Amino acid sequence: PTRRSSDLDVRRAEKEARTADDRLRLAAYYDYQARLKQAELTDQEQLVNYWGKTSMATRTKIPNPYWNAQALARLYREQLNTLTKLAAKHRKMAESLQAGAVTTQ
Repeated sequence: PTRRSSDLDVRRAEKEARTADDRLRLAAYYDYQARLKQAELTDQEQLVNYWGKTSMATRTKIPNPYWNAQALARLYREQLNTLTKLAAKHRKMAESLQAGAVTTQ
């Protein structure tokens, strides 16, 4: 599937989520995406460290791999933060739904 259809599927799943299991599946999806993003972030941080030890760190001409790695690391860090928050949000919603189910039984 394409990324666009995957994004649409996730948005649809969020709208249609009714049960704790639905929310836990969404949390697992976001946890998985966060792990992938963490790997990308680690790669970019390693590139920042590598290029930072060379003359690229002070080079003003573009393209500059040091600046690119810094920008990508910053972007991936923000995306990782968002994915982590989404996973936590869905886990919390699942806990609320599970607690509600226990009190109604």
